[in-house]
Amino acid sequence: MRQALVWTAALITAAAPAAAFAGERPPTDFPAMPSTAPQRTEAVQVWVCQPPKDLTAFDVPAPGQKLEINLIAPRGGRANGQVVLASAKPIRGVKAAVSDLSVDGAKGTIPAKQILVRFPAVAEPYRDNAPWVPDNRFDVLLPEVPAEVPTRSVRTGFHRQKFSDPLVPVGAMQPVWLTVLVPADAVPGTYRGELTVSAEGLAPTRIPLGIKVYGWTLPDPKDFTCRTNIWQSHDSVALRYGVPLWSDRHLELMGQVLELTKPMGNGFCPVHLIAGAFNMDNAESMVRWIDKGDGKYEYDFAPFDKYLDLYEKKLGKPRVLLLSVFRAGADGGNMKGALPAMTTGENPVKVSRLDPATGKVEPMTQPLYGTEASAEFWKPILAEVSKRLEKRGSTGSPPGALSSSKGGWLDVAAIGTGSDAFPTKETVSAFLKAAPDFKWFSTSHKNPSYYPTSDGKRVPVPFREHVWGVGEPRKPEYGMPWKAGGTGGVWVFSRYGAGACTLRQFDCLFGHRFNPEITLHTGWAGLGQSGADFWNVPGRKRPLCSGPGEGVGLGISILSFTAPGPTSPLATERLEMVAEGMQVVEALAILLKAVDEKKLDAALAAKCQEQLAKRAARNLEIMPKGPGKGPPGPAANYFPSWQEDDETLFALCAEVSARLGGK
Repeated sequence: MRQALVWTAALITAAAPAAAFAGERPPTDFPAMPSTAPQRTEAVQVWVCQPPKDLTAFDVPAPGQKLEINLIAPRGGRANGQVVLASAKPIRGVKAAVSDLSVDGAKGTIPAKQILVRFPAVAEPYRDNAPWVPDNRFDVLLPEVPAEVPTRSVRTGFHRQKFSDPLVPVGAMQPVWLTVLVPADAVPGTYRGELTVSAEGLAPTRIPLGIKVYGWTLPDPKDFTCRTNIWQSHDSVALRYGVPLWSDRHLELMGQVLELTKPMGNGFCPVHLIAGAFNMDNAESMVRWIDKGDGKYEYDFAPFDKYLDLYEKKLGKPRVLLLSVFRAGADGGNMKGALPAMTTGENPVKVSRLDPATGKVEPMTQPLYGTEASAEFWKPILAEVSKRLEKRGSTGSPPGALSSSKGGWLDVAAIGTGSDAFPTKETVSAFLKAAPDFKWFSTSHKNPSYYPTSDGKRVPVPFREHVWGVGEPRKPEYGMPWKAGGTGGVWVFSRYGAGACTLRQFDCLFGHRFNPEITLHTGWAGLGQSGADFWNVPGRKRPLCSGPGEGVGLGISILSFTAPGPTSPLATERLEMVAEGMQVVEALAILLKAVDEKKLDAALAAKCQEQLAKRAARNLEIMPKGPGKGPPGPAANYFPSWQEDDETLFALCAEVSARLGGK
């Protein structure tokens, strides 16, 4: 039976002093958690636990901790804070309200409406040993607090858990999560206000809330220097909410998911031209064939156009648009492309056929890959795809980026698959005949820059998600993947084997926040092959990316950065941490570009270089284990001086921005 979704927010909390100490070293592994119940009082306790410090069910208020929240952010950025309520008995009537924030010594306000107040809840567990966030931590950010926060019992273990682990009573806990959305035109300075929390038995408690805003402006996420490949599961959304594919409600829900991934710099647009794309298990292709007889077809592009319209509205122009036309092994090949193409039998990969009279959509066979018939089959549809992409708007393309404004969206489109298997030479040749202008997309261990054809040609593979071989910083300093000849088209498929870049669903919050920076440090374009919304769905034992025979994929990386709320998709704590991490990457890019392009005077350039070197050295100390250093460990554990380090970085960005006239 499908696991019931846990929407109570009463579970776990943890606390630790928010202060950071430069030079303090993190532990080499996660601390052991107690197996006995924490000491709670019947009176409601209140304390601050500053993300990216994790909350666990077994933590209690730290002695002498100040009850205040102090955040930092650039203009146009965001910052997260958290307050915890805990008691030995159920907590009822929790309320939380924030005031406007006013800047010290100047005219300026961040209105309360710019501060999201949300209530973390327990993550929904996945079945079949897929990675879930442990039930002694919070994850889902609910917009409303439950009327009653009950007492709970949870499992021990920070990193991984088993459903069979014994339960330990932990009392009742309810965090209050704040996300301050700083206006792009905010006056630099320190803004102050307060958060007020109350509950039955807890008088209104006022907690000072401050945020220091720095004088450089974060670009719109569609203009980020490095962007992420966050894969969306169109079918998971439809199945979870019980709505027809490509209906207005389906599009509305998918649009909400895309909006949630925007601050993470999501620039990946998956478009499936086959049914059952690898690790997607989509029921239909996004273009439908209309059989006119005698081997002639017309095509219904309605889902294709609707989704691309939606994507452009929510995220602008993608950095990569994958056209799934091929499925692993369906041409007889393996990941090395050593086996010959299939010459007999039926192609196991289907497309969708539409009957316009009835509206019925059903699977339709296609010719074997690598044949002349396959080239003829795909030629007209890929020609029409090309025309539609050329005509599409070119918003969201920073100058010099891979997704330039030339050719609409055609320059960011590539055919391919999300699997580890390479197409045979015959398959590459057939698609080259069908669509000579299309390049390929790859997710694999090999990280190929091209695919060979049967007649000795090479078809470029400019967009790649790379497994293994990406974990170690190749130099002490940061990479610059956006430079010509760099790795701007290669994203890290973050999973075991990714070393320093590793990131999984269950990893700590600091690991999520740190992943974008260490990925930049290793020289790659960013996080790849991570799921936006591969949720549990009715009637399925596994998420849609984890079907039998699918091999490994998102299930050992990130299944979902969002969560399926009762009526709409919701953000998670992990999503917010990656969003903060992307702000750090953009700040680093500002300094790296300014120095590399010689835009600064010698003194300021030297100052930037010194700080970049110090920060890079710090990264080498706190990154997780990589290849050659033993088994891959969890993502980087909490580093106490993170906020102090980021203050130095943001202040230097403000100085550089001022020197360059705000550009």
